[in-house]
Amino acid sequence: MKIAHLADVHLGFRQYQRQTPNGINQREADVSNAFERAVDGVISYDPDVLLLAGDLFHSVRPTNHAILYAFGQFKRIRETCPDLQIVIIAGTMTRHDR
Repeated sequence: MKIAHLADVHLGFRQYQRQTPNGINQREADVSNAFERAVDGVISYDPDVLLLAGDLFHSVRPTNHAILYAFGQFKRIRETCPDLQIVIIAGTMTRHDR
């Protein structure tokens, strides 16, 4: 059995005020791009199970943009690896998430 493991993705994380030419917070774009590359790796590895261990989103109330982005990436995984079992484990809530 092949297992792919991702953790602490933190989609929606924003830092500083720098923005991309499309008006997205640069740090949020960096995190999204890193997740997309990780999804590319999962797809090419073709595992039996994807274990996403906590903190898919940076906050307990992610932005619509972060939710839609995550949905798009999971849709891409499902379309290319239809038999892949996906297990997502909730992260812990820290002070900044409240």
